[in-house]
Amino acid sequence: MANSKTTSRRDFLEFCSHAGLGLAVPFGSPSLLQGKPKEPDPYEGPFYVVFNASGGWDTTYLMDPKGVNEINRLYKESDIRTHGKHKFAPTAAHIENGMSNETFYKTYGDELLVLNGLDYSINNHSPCKRYMATGKLDSLAYPTFAALVAACRGPETPLAFLTFGNYSATGNLVPMARIPYLSSL
Repeated sequence: MANSKTTSRRDFLEFCSHAGLGLAVPFGSPSLLQGKPKEPDPYEGPFYVVFNASGGWDTTYLMDPKGVNEINRLYKESDIRTHGKHKFAPTAAHIENGMSNETFYKTYGDELLVLNGLDYSINNHSPCKRYMATGKLDSLAYPTFAALVAACRGPETPLAFLTFGNYSATGNLVPMARIPYLSSL
C-alpha cells in the first residue's frame, strides 16, 4: 500500500482483494446486478363469483323456474331442466350468444351453491344492499363477502377484488379495483 496519507483507488482495491473483500464487488454479467422478480405461480382456484342481480329481475327466467299456470311465457312446466338439486330454465333456444343454462349447469352444476329465498326483513334498497353484501345492517364498516374472500384467499394477488359497482365495501382488508364497464377490461 502507498506510504502517503492518501490512498489511491487502485491501492484500495488491491488491499481489499488481499483481504478477501474482492468477492463483495459484483462483476461479470450485468444480469447479476439486476434483480428479477420471481413470477408468481398461476392461481388454480377456487374462484368466487358473487353475482348481484339488483333491480326488478325475474330470476325465474334463469334459475328456480316455476312453470305453473303459464307464469313464464317462454316455457312450460315440462320444459324445466334439472341438474342434481338445481332447477333451471331452458335457455338454449332463446339466446343469441353466451352460454346457455343447459351448458352452464352441465359444466359447473356440480360445483354450485345457490342461496335462494333469503328474507332480509327490510325493503329499503340501500340498507338492503348493504345487508345482503355484508350480513350487517347496522354498520358501514363491514366488508362484503366478496372482499372478505379476496382478503383471505389472495391479499397479495393483483386485482384480488374486482367490483363493477353496487355495494362493495372492503373494510380496509383488501384493495378494491372498480371496473366501471366490462369493456374497459
